[in-house]
Amino acid sequence: MRSGKPALTALGAGAVAAGLAGCVTTQEKNSWLLLRNARTLASQSAVHVRSTNPLVRVRGIEIVRNRRSVALVVSLANLGSQPLTDLPISVGVVAQRAAPVYLNGRANIDYYDTHVPAIAAHATTSWVLPGIRTVPGGRLFARVGVARDPSSTTVAALPRIGAAQLTGTSADQLRIRLSNESSLPQYTVQVYAVAIRHGIDVGAGRAAVGELNGSAQATVGLALAGHSDGAQLELYAPPTIFK
Repeated sequence: MRSGKPALTALGAGAVAAGLAGCVTTQEKNSWLLLRNARTLASQSAVHVRSTNPLVRVRGIEIVRNRRSVALVVSLANLGSQPLTDLPISVGVVAQRAAPVYLNGRANIDYYDTHVPAIAAHATTSWVLPGIRTVPGGRLFARVGVARDPSSTTVAALPRIGAAQLTGTSADQLRIRLSNESSLPQYTVQVYAVAIRHGIDVGAGRAAVGELNGSAQATVGLALAGHSDGAQLELYAPPTIFK
């Protein structure tokens, strides 16, 4: 929940998946590899979402900036009763009588520059595009499409990755501790941090952890764009492997 009081909120991506104990099979390893390969292949093509997903609502979109960096934050809600994963997303600016200018519309960029990793059923999340160089004048837009290749997961609940800010870090240079609360390994885990003041996104950043084994922990550094002093911090670490 968001509030006007400074606080720390660590948010996961959904309920803990059940029945994950036991040995890892060759079939499971192959399915994880196929999913990762499909994402690599998808990152080689430009993403321009034109037909929006009826199960996803864009609740807000903000640009945050400071002298060093600019980031875009999109707040999203899953209106459905099942988790949604690998959702293509296009963000950009449209001016009157002009073609849209995409901020993430190039090919061969990071997969998660153009995809939302996961949203649990009936849940909200934030997605961050960091490292933006210039933002043209006009109206910001965000369009989320339907996952096709790779498609959304069919699991009823997502594995959970806990995220918490470590003490002794500055307001704009964070250290985040991730805890994999399932036995499933997670790959290229995205960590999103959003600073909120009086209901407005004022800071945001994204970092990644290459591999997080089942029931393991990892620490990652994360730089925030914007101005987060006195703001509430929300953390999101959605899973990337689901079964």
